[in-house]
Amino acid sequence: MSVRSLTRVVAATAALGGAVAAVGGVAGPASAATVRPATVRPHAADYRVWATNVNIRESTWDPATCALSPSVANCPDIQGQAQPGHDIYVLCQRLGQTVGGNPYWVNVQDNTNGAIGWMASYYIDYPDNRLPNVPDCA
Repeated sequence: MSVRSLTRVVAATAALGGAVAAVGGVAGPASAATVRPATVRPHAADYRVWATNVNIRESTWDPATCALSPSVANCPDIQGQAQPGHDIYVLCQRLGQTVGGNPYWVNVQDNTNGAIGWMASYYIDYPDNRLPNVPDCA
């Protein structure tokens, strides 16, 4: 089974699993701009990247701008790099800088290396720009 097929199976399985109530809150103004995973992960899905060394970005000096309009310029701090085969947990998606024709960015947690931040959705191994079963970022 290809990674793309496996991604579709994981997304479909997540969709059939039903809704899970959101728990937890955001602590402090510094973390308000980036969605942090809670003990229960509502409405998100696991994906993989197709490229090597995909930057997971944040902004320590202006996290609100990074979260509202994700881009290389607005999210200059690299928190880690995702690799093919890494388990990437996508929390939410929003419009940002267009990369490779894809205008979406995703807020992710790389479950392999622990990096949390924003990455261009272009690098997610999925055939469409917008990911299914992943909410828009609030």
